Amino acid sequence: MTGFPVAAHAGKTLRDLMPDFADSFESIARRIVETGEPVFDIEVEGESPGHPGVFGVWKEQWLSQKDASGKVVAINVVVADMTKEKRIERELRDKVEELQAVLDAVPAAVFVAQDPECRTMYGNRMTERILRQPSGANLSKSAREDGPRNFRTLKDGVEIDPRDLPVQKAAISGEAVRDFELTLAFDGDDVVRIYGNAEPLFDSSGKPRGAVGAFVDITQLDYQKALQRLTASLLESRETASRELSRELHDVFSQDLAALSMEVSALRHSDEVADPLKERLSALGKKIGRLTEEIHRTARQFHPAILDDLGLEVALREECLTFSERYDIPVQFTCEDLPPSLGQEVSLCPYRVTQESLRNVLKHAGATEIRVRLKGLNEGIGLLIEDNGGGFDPTQVRNGRGLGLISMAERVRAVNGKFEIRLQSGTTVEVCVPLNGNAS
Repeated sequence: MTGFPVAAHAGKTLRDLMPDFADSFESIARRIVETGEPVFDIEVEGESPGHPGVFGVWKEQWLSQKDASGKVVAINVVVADMTKEKRIERELRDKVEELQAVLDAVPAAVFVAQDPECRTMYGNRMTERILRQPSGANLSKSAREDGPRNFRTLKDGVEIDPRDLPVQKAAISGEAVRDFELTLAFDGDDVVRIYGNAEPLFDSSGKPRGAVGAFVDITQLDYQKALQRLTASLLESRETASRELSRELHDVFSQDLAALSMEVSALRHSDEVADPLKERLSALGKKIGRLTEEIHRTARQFHPAILDDLGLEVALREECLTFSERYDIPVQFTCEDLPPSLGQEVSLCPYRVTQESLRNVLKHAGATEIRVRLKGLNEGIGLLIEDNGGGFDPTQVRNGRGLGLISMAERVRAVNGKFEIRLQSGTTVEVCVPLNGNAS
């Protein structure tokens, strides 16, 4: 923190070493001497005295050492360099800005409400353009005072209550709202029709905390083509964001956690650290290890690098093996006549469908055996996933509750593929993806 060699500290006071921080440090030291209580999580930011012009951020833990009578005889200060972490925070803020740029580039109106009543709602540039609202305006019809008043929302020609709008319905019910068509009637005879979906957002306890919606202007577009383009665009944006986040998790967080683990280990084995603190450092080291493992697993879920590096067959074989080992459900994987070179969209579709199918089997089917078959066809690739579980209730899908199945169907439709589910002795998912799997 000081930037000076260890030997240069001998015989020096805080004021000698760090004059800019001396007053606050001496105040903390006096408090510890007076109360005998430690002081945790003091964040310090500034220039390192030994390296002029170099700024850093540090977090300090001030610990007291007492004699047999309880008198404070020494103060230990454990300093963690948080400069990298702060840099990561700035990078994450940059990523948020990039995500906003991605949303603004999406040719669809995106609504975001982060409160369960949707009193406040914001959108991307397309949303503001369609609603004819200024940048940063509250776009919610549920707003008490500052919501938009320049249009009415109609369903089948009848003005509807704000609570029945799709984003609001998703936030209130906690369930997705699909295939919702809405008419925006502006002042005069100007009318815009939009079509799309809304998904609820949940807090850590599983309660709805808001919702997001994505809608296309179908005033001049064919309904099905509009939905297909929206789905393909959103899937591409999501995969791009997932790929970037996976890379960030692996390249930045994993490396920093490894460095942090080494620093904690070094402190734990230092003779200058008191035994009670060593126990806390040992527990912290274990937590860092578990967090590192979870970050690796999460990074693979966001985007499997193996799919880009080694191809679809190897990636699916590894996915099936990992699922089988983790959940103790045998998965038999076979692959026949797969073309040697597949485009990213063509590979990604069956991979994601397999992931979602395996999750569905785990959550709902109660199966004891799963078979996954990948096969090259004349003009594409086929995927067949079968299990011996109890199947599912088709009405759940029709009522919008089978979100995993709907997601798979939309992903396949986005690449002009075919998707079919059969219920016999278990569930069979069959997918056919053309080699030129671009959405039209």
